[in-house]
Amino acid sequence: RNFINVFAQLRFSIIKKLEIQAGINYNKTSFELKNTFPQEVISNEDYSYDGIWSPQVSLLYKPTTLQTLYVSASRGFSLPAIEETLNPEGTINPDIKPENGYNFEVGGKFYFLNKKLFTEFAVYNMQVNDLLVAQRVGEDQYVGVNAGETLHQGIEIGANYYWEVSRKCNLQPYFAASIGNYEFKEFNDNGNDYSGNELTGVPKNKINAGLRAEMDFGLYFTADYYYIDGMPLNDANSLYSASYNLLNLKAGYQFTILKGLTSNIAFGVNNVTDTHYASMVLVNATGFNGTSPRYYYPALPLNYYGNLSLNYIF
Repeated sequence: RNFINVFAQLRFSIIKKLEIQAGINYNKTSFELKNTFPQEVISNEDYSYDGIWSPQVSLLYKPTTLQTLYVSASRGFSLPAIEETLNPEGTINPDIKPENGYNFEVGGKFYFLNKKLFTEFAVYNMQVNDLLVAQRVGEDQYVGVNAGETLHQGIEIGANYYWEVSRKCNLQPYFAASIGNYEFKEFNDNGNDYSGNELTGVPKNKINAGLRAEMDFGLYFTADYYYIDGMPLNDANSLYSASYNLLNLKAGYQFTILKGLTSNIAFGVNNVTDTHYASMVLVNATGFNGTSPRYYYPALPLNYYGNLSLNYIF
């Protein structure tokens, strides 16, 4: 696969506190496929996509040096993987096209309390066209097809704070959340119309929060919490995974042995509440030889670990 990628970016101030950023990207991708085995199917194929233009423009307002509000509009693309460009016979599929989409976003980044508190937010609306999906054409045989359009809408927020409790101790809490609506705007697959259904394999809501405590003599402690919402496991939305909560804890000690030589000893507990959840899901799974489809790959139950590391700087 060969490609040419050319881009340019422009950034300047319109007036004080108001700035514009604009960019343009051009991509041209081509393929050359050589079949050398077996002898009866030796062939040489060439194929290229049309050139793709991807513009972007943003308007930034900075009321102070520690605060920024922005509005952004952009177009992007995603090239098919090598496997998606091929038919089951191993030849190039000339009907497949890259995914492309438009994204509109409003957001802001802010520092407060002498830069100890950092917060940010983003509200976005993205439409993806020529959605790439794997279409089953035979027993364990799939081909990539452009099946329709998806809509991604959501809000992302985040904050972290540095709190100096004393000269010897500090706390660093953080929080991040994503609340979204993801759906097939237009999706037809093998004669089935899934338009309006929730996007397969994507949780609507996610939360990540935690705390890190540090002492000046090297002792530290971390706690991480995760919440993952349930998600549809097939395009028909007839099967969903369950939502789950996850808590991980870790404590450690960092110290200097000699000049330039440091060590870190740590002990941790993952999945403190022994939650049963899937570490990975396989969407639109199919069973073989009469067996049920396997949608879930179970994660580890309550588990412990420890480590010792040495670091030497020359």
